[in-house]
Amino acid sequence: MSAATDSPLWPRFLPLLGARAIVGVFLVLGLAPICVDDYFRVFHADWWWDHPSFTSSHEWLPGYLYVYGPVVGFTHDLVVAPRVLTTALQLVAGALIALLPNAARGTRLLAAGIFLFSPLSLALGTAPLSETLLFCLLVAGVGALARYLASGDVRIGLVAAVLYLAATAVRYEGFVFAAVFFALVVARRPANAGRWLGVAVAAVPWIFPIAWTALLWASVGAPFSYLGSVRDDHFGPGDVLGSLASAEGAVTALLALAALAVSAVRVAASAVRGELGGRVLELHTVVAMALAGAVILTGNVPSQYPLRLLFPVIAFGALPLAEAALARFAAHPRAAVLAVAGAALSFAGAGLAVVSRAPGVPAEDLEVAAAIREGYSSGTLRDEEHVVIQRDLPSAAAVFVFANIDDRVHVDALGVRCPARLLTASPALCPDPAWARRARVAVVRAGGFEELYVARLGWTLGGVAGTWRLYVWREGAPGLAKGAVFRIRDRRAPPW
Repeated sequence: MSAATDSPLWPRFLPLLGARAIVGVFLVLGLAPICVDDYFRVFHADWWWDHPSFTSSHEWLPGYLYVYGPVVGFTHDLVVAPRVLTTALQLVAGALIALLPNAARGTRLLAAGIFLFSPLSLALGTAPLSETLLFCLLVAGVGALARYLASGDVRIGLVAAVLYLAATAVRYEGFVFAAVFFALVVARRPANAGRWLGVAVAAVPWIFPIAWTALLWASVGAPFSYLGSVRDDHFGPGDVLGSLASAEGAVTALLALAALAVSAVRVAASAVRGELGGRVLELHTVVAMALAGAVILTGNVPSQYPLRLLFPVIAFGALPLAEAALARFAAHPRAAVLAVAGAALSFAGAGLAVVSRAPGVPAEDLEVAAAIREGYSSGTLRDEEHVVIQRDLPSAAAVFVFANIDDRVHVDALGVRCPARLLTASPALCPDPAWARRARVAVVRAGGFEELYVARLGWTLGGVAGTWRLYVWREGAPGLAKGAVFRIRDRRAPPW
């Protein structure tokens, strides 16, 4: 490795990191939700924090809960705090790209810039989804894997194995990259240990996939049910072509195809020479695109923000793409200037498209959430009063999250061991929650059993927002806590 490669990058990288952090502040505060999973994920993390037996779903892996759950649990903030965490993980991932071995400083700096400021990274680096967490773990794992393949030091290989293992608990893509890790590590004889120890290290990332498959087998009788979980998404298949037709999608597709082209050529050349282990990033880029292609061809495209399929391609391919670009334009300064200017304009235009996108949450959900926030901020809803929302995910979760008052706004009846129900006339199977007798507003879907029940209790229809109905307790009417009667002095009218 050259001196230029080893010399510190931080003096040049910190301004780039600072610029991305400033952009991140605006995105955290102003980016509209990019899909319904924004709040679905956070809601599950918050529910898990309060109910550790909650397993989210057998389609989603639990690793996200373990990272985001404590953040929303400690802060009681389901909007800003998880976005800040995602932005921090994005900045860490950019720093890890800048620290990847076997590349010159300028190349790593450009690669970090491509990754941090690509339109797809602006969106996924803000929204509290799981992609950024996954890649933060994987890029650290790739760096450790590259060092292991160069040195054969089993200790470094074990660090890489643990990082890949953690990634398998976050998203199913981690299962595929665990296979890549296994193949590369098995092919490399350790320098300071026997081959069987090397094989054992290669097998570490498979601990969770095997355990998860066994859990599904025991719990639902279908060990590989996760293979069709996306296809069964009740929102229907995602519109890939429609996503690529946007400014954000066009720039994303261009970056992904360029990264794939560079990586595929390098992987093919290295395979011919028997030096595939020296192209770890490129191999991951090709595998990521192959995985995206397989998802598209099999009809498993996620309905929520389909562009996310290309995120690993851009993330892994940023450094190979930067190397190819600098090598191509080194002898052509004018072409380099024009290319940089064109790229900057493309990024800026697509970035504006990201920021100005239409909300990924139904308008009536946001309206109800705003009404709840207004009720608390104006004092109409007092601090001791609570709102209960019908269990009708994901829309109920949207109201819950964007009301952003998680200790006073509750989704009814979601639990595993003890599913207490308040918005129903059925006998309770569990004790009433502590907040049940303080519930003053019930948010229900129009025409459902919950609305019929609350109306029969004598609660007053206080407002309508799309398909939602907001019922407000009135003096003398039974409460949700099994017919209790509330007596409040100096009651003010609700805001709806």
